[in-house]
Amino acid sequence: MKQLSIKPNYLVKTDNIGFLFPVVWSSIALIWGVLFHEVSGAIFISIMSIFFVWLTYKLTSFVLSFQQHSGIVSNGHYDQAIKFLWFVSAFGFLVSIANAVLFQPEKHMYYQAVFSIVSFGFALASARKWGCHYVAK
Repeated sequence: MKQLSIKPNYLVKTDNIGFLFPVVWSSIALIWGVLFHEVSGAIFISIMSIFFVWLTYKLTSFVLSFQQHSGIVSNGHYDQAIKFLWFVSAFGFLVSIANAVLFQPEKHMYYQAVFSIVSFGFALASARKWGCHYVAK
């Protein structure tokens, strides 16, 4: 039997922090928004960002679960796809933050910065689906 690859450290850390990071992110954003922006917008965007992190996590997990049941691609390609998905979501998070801070007007900067956490759902799903390889029965 072929040796399964070892889970990379960045995936282990992402898996360990789980939904704690988006909840802390949104809580800090809620406090910041209530203090410096409008209350209703801060509440709405904080709750919706957590909801969309959960939604992206669930949808991505569903799509990635096909590998475990049917083995659509080889297990080596699956590992590479997981790594690619994690890196793309981390890059998307950083680009979204940079876009909010550097290129958005002051009025829209807060909302885009808070909502940028949504791409973390993809990274979390890829970290949790590592090792869900297809095993022929």
